Amino acid sequence: MMKISTIFIAVAACLSPLQVLSAAQGPEKDLDMIVKNCRSTFAISDEAVSFLHSTGSLKDETDDKAMCYFNCVMEGMGLVKDGAFQVSEQLKVTEKILNGKKKPDGTMYDLVGLKTDIENCSKLQGKNVCHTTYVIVRCIEKKQSDLGITKPNN
Repeated sequence: MMKISTIFIAVAACLSPLQVLSAAQGPEKDLDMIVKNCRSTFAISDEAVSFLHSTGSLKDETDDKAMCYFNCVMEGMGLVKDGAFQVSEQLKVTEKILNGKKKPDGTMYDLVGLKTDIENCSKLQGKNVCHTTYVIVRCIEKKQSDLGITKPNN
């Protein structure tokens, strides 16, 4: 269906939530199943799905259906449960991906700083559950970028 990088922190302009699934759950078929289920529930265009999966953001940030699709995928990945962002799951994935790895400049990633940022971002609220998930993920992506975490070259 789609090729997804094996390195994925979720929730990020740096690393998209779909990349996180690869690190969190492994097989691409799991991702394909989640995407298929969410697309059948929230019918969004192929263009919107492609944009989201490649950038980690929505092309139209006012599209409620696309936000709910995004939330559905995050739920399928285990990063959202009953409308609540799962900080501990995000931290596990982040640590798994970045532990012991260096930034392009040779310095280590600041996992303590990122943990604090993830916890702070998870407190944000949107106008509904779908919007809240998107706002949290975009906040985490911004913080990752600020810490020098960049998108991998797929």
